[in-house]
Amino acid sequence: MPLDVIRSDQAIPTRWKNNLGESRLILRSPPDGEPGDFDWQVGTATMSGTLPFSDYPGIDRSLCVIGGQGLRIRSQLRDLVLTKESAPFHFQGEEKIVGTTLGQDVMQDFNILSRRDGFTHQTRRVSVPPEGVAHPVGDISIIYVQTGRATVTLGSQSVEMDTGDTAIARDSNLGHCQIASQQDSVCIIGDITYSAGTRR
Repeated sequence: MPLDVIRSDQAIPTRWKNNLGESRLILRSPPDGEPGDFDWQVGTATMSGTLPFSDYPGIDRSLCVIGGQGLRIRSQLRDLVLTKESAPFHFQGEEKIVGTTLGQDVMQDFNILSRRDGFTHQTRRVSVPPEGVAHPVGDISIIYVQTGRATVTLGSQSVEMDTGDTAIARDSNLGHCQIASQQDSVCIIGDITYSAGTRR
């Protein structure tokens, strides 16, 4: 099937690489890779208080806040605040970052990680209109429903998705997938691209 769907309750509870926080693994390639030993990885994480991020040498990362009041990011390079409305935050895994959650709520984020020497990725947050949006399917395209409900269609396959569900489309010759809102949906769309010469 052109679309794989991972429901929110199918994500696998894991610990951060530094064991200081909690994550839920949506998908990893290869699937049996150890923390930090993968080509790319998609998941969510939760935290509260102030914690250092895990160190991921050679990995490019992106993070979107999806729950809680927000997250303050501090390092030698930056001091900024991310919320559920912010653009995705892209950074290198070697950057020594300390995160502090805002308010009393637990912060939740959606994240993509990819190995720099074989892959690149892009991420964007989209408020999906009822009439839908078209998205070109790349090597690997990821649609995560941050809020609401959405229908994702690729070729003859349509899937209904609730908050926290993820659709994965791979290397399709079907062109564009269509993402339509069923209930004021906001989606995070990511594209992972193989670098020239990378084995699939």
